[in-house]
Amino acid sequence: MSYQIEKNTMEYTILSMLAEGSAYVNELLSKIEKTTTIDNSKFYPTLSKLSNWNLLCYNWNKTENDQPVKEFILTIDGQNILSTIK
Repeated sequence: MSYQIEKNTMEYTILSMLAEGSAYVNELLSKIEKTTTIDNSKFYPTLSKLSNWNLLCYNWNKTENDQPVKEFILTIDGQNILSTIK
């Protein structure tokens, strides 16, 4: 599969953040808002795309209030793609 991922794109930003460790949606979105000028309206579609490409996966966890939240994790394929971009 051909991935169109370049530095300074939403895809690259998310993969780079997950290379540091797993993260919840609110953590990823907070980091993106603080560190980039990328259009945040593309955030959720980008997560779906990266998941469909098998570059990241997620687990459902529960918060202290028993609310389900997704924890995103970089897959081996995601690590490999990220290493070719850097």
